[in-house]
Amino acid sequence: MASAEVFQETRRSLDATGDPNKVIGWVSTGRNPHAGDPMPAHDLRRLLEAAHRAGLRRFIYHPDLILGAAE
Repeated sequence: MASAEVFQETRRSLDATGDPNKVIGWVSTGRNPHAGDPMPAHDLRRLLEAAHRAGLRRFIYHPDLILGAAE
C-alpha cells in the first residue's frame, strides 16, 4: 500500500469517528495468518509516518499473531 493510500484510509477512519482518540491503528507484519512477507523497517516507517501525517495518534504493532514462550 502506498503512502498516499495509507494517508487517505487513515484520514477516512479518523473522519468517521470524529475523535482521533477513538482510533488505534493495528500494524501486523508477520507471516501469520496470511503467509505474507515480513515488512522491511523502511516500509514500516513510511506507513507509520503517513498515518501520523493523517492525524493518527496511537497504533498497536505486533510482527506475528502467534506468540511464542518468549512473548
